[in-house]
Parts: sequence; structure tokens; C-alpha cells
Amino acid sequence: MFEKGIDFQLTPAGVHRRNAAERAIRTFKNHFIAGMCSTDPNFPMQLWDTLLPQAQLTLNLLRSSHINPKLSAHAQIFGAFDLNRTPLAPPGTRVIIHDKPQNRASWAPHGSPGWYVGHAPEHYRCYTCRTTANFAERISDTVVFFPHRTPLPEMSPHEKLTQATVALTQALQHLQLTNGTNKLPTAHDFPRVSSTHTQPAPRVHTANTLLPSQHIPDTPLVNLFIQEECTQRHYPTHYANSVFDATTGKHLEYRDLIRLPHTKQSWLKSAANEFGRLAQGLKSRKIHGTDTITFISKSRVPNGRKVTYARFVCTLRPQKAEEERTRLTVGGNLIEYNGPTNAPTADITTYKVLINNTLSTPNARQVIADIKNYYLGTNLPISEYMKIHILLIPNEIIDEYNLHELQDESGFIYIEINKGMYGLPQSGRLANEKLARTLAPYGYYQARHTPGLWLHKTLPILFVLVVDDFAIQYTNKEHAKQLLHILKTNYEDVTIDWTASLYIGITVKWDYETHTATLSMPGYISKLLDKHHHPTPVKPCHAPHPYNIPQYGVKQQLTPAPDTSESLNKAGILRIQQIVGSLLYYSRAVDPTIAVTLSALASEQSKATQNTNKKVHQLLDYCATYPVSHLRYHASDMILKIHSDASFGNESGFRSRAGGHHYLGKANSNFFNSAILNPTGILRHVVTSATEAEIGALFVNAKEGLILRTTLHEMGFSQPCTTIITDNTMADGFVNDTIKKQRSRAIDMRFHWIIDQRQQNIFDLEWRPSNENKGDYFTKHHSPAHHRLMRPVYLHCQDDRDS
Repeated sequence: MFEKGIDFQLTPAGVHRRNAAERAIRTFKNHFIAGMCSTDPNFPMQLWDTLLPQAQLTLNLLRSSHINPKLSAHAQIFGAFDLNRTPLAPPGTRVIIHDKPQNRASWAPHGSPGWYVGHAPEHYRCYTCRTTANFAERISDTVVFFPHRTPLPEMSPHEKLTQATVALTQALQHLQLTNGTNKLPTAHDFPRVSSTHTQPAPRVHTANTLLPSQHIPDTPLVNLFIQEECTQRHYPTHYANSVFDATTGKHLEYRDLIRLPHTKQSWLKSAANEFGRLAQGLKSRKIHGTDTITFISKSRVPNGRKVTYARFVCTLRPQKAEEERTRLTVGGNLIEYNGPTNAPTADITTYKVLINNTLSTPNARQVIADIKNYYLGTNLPISEYMKIHILLIPNEIIDEYNLHELQDESGFIYIEINKGMYGLPQSGRLANEKLARTLAPYGYYQARHTPGLWLHKTLPILFVLVVDDFAIQYTNKEHAKQLLHILKTNYEDVTIDWTASLYIGITVKWDYETHTATLSMPGYISKLLDKHHHPTPVKPCHAPHPYNIPQYGVKQQLTPAPDTSESLNKAGILRIQQIVGSLLYYSRAVDPTIAVTLSALASEQSKATQNTNKKVHQLLDYCATYPVSHLRYHASDMILKIHSDASFGNESGFRSRAGGHHYLGKANSNFFNSAILNPTGILRHVVTSATEAEIGALFVNAKEGLILRTTLHEMGFSQPCTTIITDNTMADGFVNDTIKKQRSRAIDMRFHWIIDQRQQNIFDLEWRPSNENKGDYFTKHHSPAHHRLMRPVYLHCQDDRDS
């Protein structure tokens, strides 16, 4: 290469990712492994090499060309791929291969079982298959597929109805041209069919029935349906986030709120304010616009750009100046954006660590800041487009912007989006980049490993960012004022709460003298019960889940029998998913006692039955019995401590559950604090012993503990070797290498990772009896008496009785 004058560089030793060929091999391996995983469970693995040609083809169809990124790698070299000429199917699918008449006996089956292994590029509309009898290769044009994982595509009822409507319209128009008249054919135009065994059909008259003398318009029938919907003021369905109305006792969405007399004016006013803020203002109310959107005609939408839909989000915010709040958001699922969209935002665990940090740092305080239009002030590199029906726009907006001249034939108004809006996938990323550019000159930067954590290079001030809410910790109030001044200078409508009493829906009661903070969410459970019309239980319910009483005296404790009750319909399944989703945040925030129940219900909700519905009912009874739960944090040395436990084979399918209790304690002390994290979940693998389940729980808790250690380190709290408590002697001996290991190779290799962490002095395993292991509560369903006994351990129950 030196002699030829070729310029080259060698990659660093051992860093194979620098080599493009190595990266290409990795991409192909991942693609091929994914194809192998999609094969039928009975597909013979010795035929893996027959899947290579199609794997290479599909990978090049998915990869973009380096010469022209708008083309695939295959199209760059061979031209456009014709799927009609060379069809493709999932590799390894079970098929029936048609046997031609000349190749089979008279009474033999017309097909042979086999496997689809790839395309047949040299044969028109054919498939390459292998028979199950002798794995012989067969190329056939007639194949019946029997997919195991992916159902065959078929027409939906709506598509069938549309196809039949179009066919009927064409047939009627053909009859008109044949008869030379504009009238519908009457009964005399068709041959009479006599029938003596059937009753005549009843005569049903409707307002939309066309008489034979009526004229058929030139407009297709599908457009007639659309025009009729618009005439009857049927609103589009892309609108959500309901508001509870005390008058009707129902949860109403935007389209309902603007129709009812007692809610129409207030919510139309709220929507007009939102349009004014997003557009160029609203003169009648002196609202200044942000030029985020511009109303345009349909002709101004560039060719090839996809137009998405608008979505209204209505909420009641009594703590805000505008209590009835309407947000206009974008249907982000239809946006085509190729740039990065991930925006680092903190989770609730990071905020809990910050609370403990404030309590444990001398003279530290918190202040909350909220930027009202945090996502709305960032310019988009490329404008996006959406449409909204004019019936959903307030009249004062229509008059001020003269929207009647911009509506299309179906009544839609088109909008050009020039700045960030809620719902755009790139809004969060662009807003975060703007904040980083704004704060960087003043010494603020984002933590490298903890999303949503911001620090200062020299000053003792830091904050946690969740969406547009800032939780700021400071020791010198002037530092906080300087940060707030920066935000006010660069953003509009910055709300400040020096009491820091409400953040991301969590009410915090600070007591800086005793160094305690009490977390609660008053009113959250009552609103949830009202939303789902759940009555107050006659008797208090002290267990969130049904309790299976152990059979004392028997050698084996059997898991519950499989659920054979009737399955719920889609509405019932959706209701359960909504309840579980709502309570999941509540559990992570202030009430860990329902975490195990929510985990169990989450594993059942996709195939929910009547028994699942009964479990949800008991969970709501438990929440109604304890409508307000409180967590109380105390000042500590900010040293992470973990309790780990597991229950073997107690879940359906003989699966095991892992649980833990992570809290911030003091060095060389039995000081116990409320949890910042309570992981609980069913192990993905079916373990074969209680020891393996306990080691699996250690793996789960240590993995979460590593993340918390990183967060604490970035906040300035270096961590000693983190102690993990277990109550299983075999697991303790396995990790600490105090037992002779003979059959431990059967344990999943990922569980051996905890041994490496102990050898690196990151974690230290310590055995304690079960009554001292606080992780035991999060591994199984307990009796009502045990729940009542343990609630004061994990929650601050003094306020529970007061509530």
C-alpha cells in the first residue's frame, strides 16, 4: 500500500468497532439472529444456511445507501426491488407446498408440508421451500402459509365495506350509462324470482332512503357519508384527556365540553386562549402570540409532506391562574422526523434522592420553578403540518383569522408548525438543547450519566428537571435567585414556589428544623375512584390482593390453579389497564404497599378475565380504605443500603418473584429510612431452586443499585462498598465464595455478575434473618393482618389516621 501511494490508518489495538467491516458483520449478525428468532418453533435448525440469501436481501433493503441516503443499498446497485415479481415472507414459516397433478398419485394429498426458506429471484412469483420429509428444495408458485407468530394480513371490516361501496357505485353508474337515464333501476328492471317458502322482507322507511325517482349525485357514496357526518356535527375522534363534570357525573372530553350549555363558554374561551398563544395572538383578550403555528390553506402544504392530526388535552388545574386549561397537541405518531428525539428527563427516583440530599445537606433548601411554555419557544429546523376541523375551533379565532376562506372542501383547516409543540417527537430534544445553550455560559451542565440532573461547575447548587418543572436545591439563596433570573430572562411565564410544596403531582411537607420531608398525593385516589365509579367498601379492606392461606402440615404448597374464568371484552381490558397505569405512578411516588399487586395485575392485564376484574376491585377497595398514604424521609449520611429477597415458584406458571428495599442510611448504624426505590417483579427465567431465585433477586437489586450509586456519586456523595442484605444462606455462600460450588453452572450466567461486583468491592453481601430483611414484603401476597402490621414500617401512618 505504501508503494501504491494509498493513504491509510490503522485502528487502535483491540478496537474492532473502528473497522467498517467489523461493524457490518455485527449488523448482519443481529439481523440474521432476529430472523432466526422469528422462525417456527419446529423449524429444523440445520437448515439455517438456507435462510442466508433472503437475510442478505432484506438487510440491504433496510440499509440506506452511502451514495444516496434516499435509496436502499440494494436499490443503489440493482435498482428498485419488485415485490410483486419476487414476493417475500417471514423466514422459517411452516407451509404446504402444492404438488402438481403430474407429480402426485390420483388419491394422494394435493400438498406436501414444508418450510419457507427464501425468495426465488429467477422464477416469477415463486417461493423457495424445503420439505419436511427429506429437506429437499422445492420452488413452487402455490404455497399456503401457516405463520406461528405473525397473523396473515387480511382486510378489515371497514376496508371490506369501502370496497363494496365503491363496487356498488360503479355498478349503478354502469347501469345508468347502459339505460341512458339518470334514474335508479326499479323492481321492473330486474327479473322476478318467485319463492313460496320465504316471507317478504319488512318495509323499513328511513330518512336517508332514496326513492326510485331520485337523482343519484355524481359524488361517490363514500364522500356522501363524510358530508353527512360534517352536517350532523360529528367530531373527529383524535381527542382525549377527559375532565370530570359534577353536573353529569361523567368524564367529558373536549368535543363534549364545547357542546354542553354549562361548560361550552368556559372551555371555548380556554381553547381560544390556547390558539391565541400558539398563533399570532388574540386581540380581544390582549393575548400575545408566540408564532408557533400559522393557519394556511391546503395548497401551501408542500408535496410529499405528511399532514398529522391535532389533539386537545383538557385538564383542571386549580393551582394555576387559568384553572380550565386546554392544550393543543400534535399527533406525533404520524410525524416523519429522522433526527434524534430523546430528551433526558429525570424520573421520580432521582427526585427522591434530591429530597434526601436537601435534608442531609446543612442549610440546604428547595425551590420549584415551572416554565409555562418550555416546549413552545424552540424553532424547528423543518416545519411540520397538521389539520383540524373548523367545528372544533372557537368562533372568535375563526373571525379574527378569517378561517372560512382557508377551509378545504371537507371543512379542515391546515396549520403550519414553526416552533416546538407538545406531541412533536423532536420538541423535547430541541427544548433541552436550548436550555443547555442558555445555561452553559453561567457554569451549568447536565450530569453525564443521570438524566435530568443538572449541576454547577463551582457553586453548591443543582436541580432536577422533569419535563418543564425545576426542583432546585441551594444553600445560598442568592445562587437560586441568579438561576431564576436567567430562566426569566430567556423564558416567559416562569412560576416560582419558594415553599417547594408541590412537584410533579407530589405534595411535600418540609420540616427543615427536624430535617424531615413528608410526601403525599391527597385527592389522587378519590379522583381515581370517582372516575371509575367505584363505591366505598362497606367493610375496610386491609389487603390489596387475595390471600391464599397456606396448607399447614402438607409437604408441598401448590400454586393457584390456572384461571379459567371468562375473558373480558376490550372495554374491560382497557379499564384495567387504565387503573393499573394510574396506580403505578401513585405506588412509585408514595405507596409501595400496592407494588406487588400492581406487578401481578400487569402480567395479567393483556388477557384479563373475570377473576382479574375481581382482583382489581379488591385493590380499589384497599385504596379506598387508605385514600392518603405518606412517605417520610429523614436526614442521613446518603449511604445507599439494599435489602434483597425472592419468593420461589409462588407466581402462575411456577415463576418466581424478586423484590427489594433501597434506602439512604447512615454509616455503621441500623438507621432505617423510607425507600427511594422498591423494585418488585417476576423473574424472566423459570428458576429451579430457591437459591437460584435469591441469586436472581440479588442480580436485579444490584443492577438497580448501580444506577443509584452513579446518581449519588454525581451529586457529590462518594459511596463505600454497598451492603446488600439477604436471608438465604446458600445465596450468601454462593456470592461470598464460602461454599463448594458443584452445580452452580446451571444458574443463569447473568446471575454470576453479582460475584464479579463483590470481587470489585462495589457490593458486599451480608446475611440477616428474615424478620430483619425489609425486602421480604415485596416478594409475595400477604395476609390482611400482615399488611396492617407492616404499613407503619414502610409508611408514615400517623397522617393516615388523621386523614
